[in-house]
Amino acid sequence: GEAVPEPPGLAHFFPLDEKEGDQVRATVGGGTGRLGGKLQPADRDGTTGLKFDGKTAVTFDAWPARERDQPFTFAAWLKVPGNGNG
Repeated sequence: GEAVPEPPGLAHFFPLDEKEGDQVRATVGGGTGRLGGKLQPADRDGTTGLKFDGKTAVTFDAWPARERDQPFTFAAWLKVPGNGNG
């Protein structure tokens, strides 16, 4: 299919499709985060992602300062277990 254009104003995009290591990398805007916890790749319908087990976290050591009085959006696609736990 065709690539979807980046939304205007998109500062960073982390696809979270790493299969090994302890870093996640932005494909838009640059930046690297470090995974804390066990890296668990998740495959579904030919696409990849990361599985977070409730103890997994991503931290950023060197991140641009952001004024907290300005709005911003953080978005993620989530798949929760069918029983609603997790």
